[in-house]
Amino acid sequence: MKPEPIPDSLIPCRRYGKTYYRRRPERYRDACTAVQQLQRGRMPAAVAFYRNLKDTFISRIWRTSAREEGCSGYNLFVKHNINAFDLEGVIADYSKINLSYGTLPLPEHLRVERTGDNEVRIRWDNPLPVSYSRQNDRLFAAAIYGSNPFEVRFPDTKGICRQNLSATLVLTNQPEDEIHLYLFFGSVQPENYSVQHYFIIN
Repeated sequence: MKPEPIPDSLIPCRRYGKTYYRRRPERYRDACTAVQQLQRGRMPAAVAFYRNLKDTFISRIWRTSAREEGCSGYNLFVKHNINAFDLEGVIADYSKINLSYGTLPLPEHLRVERTGDNEVRIRWDNPLPVSYSRQNDRLFAAAIYGSNPFEVRFPDTKGICRQNLSATLVLTNQPEDEIHLYLFFGSVQPENYSVQHYFIIN
């Protein structure tokens, strides 16, 4: 028997080796609205930003999270970061940059104090008991400096865990730099991460 013909109302497409069918749009929509133009202007910047991170552990975070959502790490990253950019491809809102993604809880009352030109002190609270495995969650930090907004740097946080309740980070900023700091935690085995907490340091 011959297979049933595909209705004209469906469009076949392949994803991860499987064939899916999408319903064909009933009518053409104008692709030149202000919102769509904004998204097209943002897209190259979001893609370039991801490419700058693809050889770092940040890309692994997004790949791991994307498996559960049935998409690629690249697509998930762009989805959660595209709104940080403006039509000209400039970072318009650093608080909308998302470098981490996951379900681990952040500790409470994360706070940052600048203790030197290139140093900050971080403190946090664990007011409620957490399991032993969560006590060993690792602290991670990422910094973007105003003088080079498309470069993400990673201050050394080796050996700093949730149970420490504080940490001192040494930065590499220029004196005039505005510092955008992103803090998050990851499990001992690199399988799960928290969302981030964003700070701006002038």
